[in-house]
Amino acid sequence: MIGNNEGKPSVDSLKIRFNLDNPKLWVNPELLNYWFEVNAEGEIDTTTFKRKRMVHRSFGCTTSYAVQKRKTYGQKESDCLIVMVNSKILGRRYFDGITINTIGLVYDELMKQNMFSISIDHFYKGAVTDVDIKTDFKVDSFEEQCEIIEGLKEISKSSQSRLAGYQARKTEKNCFISWSNRDAATNAKPFVKLYAKDIELRYNSNVFCEKYIGYECDLLPVMRTEVTIKNKAHFKYLLNIQDEKMVEFNLNNLLLLNESKLLSIVKRMSMTHVVSLEPVENVETSNFSLADCFAMGFLDVCGSLCIALARIEKYVDGKDKLYRAKKKLRDLDLHRISEGIKPSKSRNIDKVLRLMGVGENMPYDGM
Repeated sequence: MIGNNEGKPSVDSLKIRFNLDNPKLWVNPELLNYWFEVNAEGEIDTTTFKRKRMVHRSFGCTTSYAVQKRKTYGQKESDCLIVMVNSKILGRRYFDGITINTIGLVYDELMKQNMFSISIDHFYKGAVTDVDIKTDFKVDSFEEQCEIIEGLKEISKSSQSRLAGYQARKTEKNCFISWSNRDAATNAKPFVKLYAKDIELRYNSNVFCEKYIGYECDLLPVMRTEVTIKNKAHFKYLLNIQDEKMVEFNLNNLLLLNESKLLSIVKRMSMTHVVSLEPVENVETSNFSLADCFAMGFLDVCGSLCIALARIEKYVDGKDKLYRAKKKLRDLDLHRISEGIKPSKSRNIDKVLRLMGVGENMPYDGM
């Protein structure tokens, strides 16, 4: 089902905001009973939105609506319609994501729901917040998915804050690692998640899965990387936009971001949470011992430092010995990078690591 979309970033979900005083906008009167109030940046926590929203459901696809009473700068009030759209609205083209090529389908489906009506030109002008950018990768097995999660735990930066560190789980019904808290995330500590998409669809979206993907969701293993861009200020930070007069970041601005720009955003956000494995100068390369040779062989079999650091714990006892073994693997991996030594086989995790900006100069085949 992924087809040619592997490694290609696209929008998975977003909120779109339209001013109610727009003469081109019609809103179903029933929606006017679903109110919530937020700040000038348009931020609202997920729990509040879920409690206040009106929901349209169709074959496992959920579209959420609410009317927002928004206090803008200068204490003026501007009432807006909020529409939360998920790429499941694309049905069989779900893995394409929301892009400039599929936005027409999204617009048509939204109009069919009869919750609101707006011209396509004004639809593009809607302000966007809480944008999830996703990228999918094929892997070989559930075991490899667990290895990827374990490997990323190894290279995650430590944090004393429970809101900034990582959470991880590896079960047959839930396999993921995430960094930061979605609602409390900041520019410095953004929300990033990597998870087994096939498992999530099978157990959490079975109605949608059986309708659009296949009976009993017979999917090959898929890993999905997902990052959340919160609001206009966050977009400006990530894209280095200096224009102080920019009133909002709208749907058209988002759709005009090419794949390269989206990938750079995903990479920048992901790199804040993981340790850099970039090569350093003056790596000692002479007088390799027998232990060094075995360690290099172990790295070659594992295919990546990330996996090697996770697997070595099975073979080394004691904190001190384990520390030295991991240091040896890190040092030798830096040597491998600096010498341009290519692993004997390419692993799927390599694609994930490169997307996250880890080991940028590794000679991977994956991407």
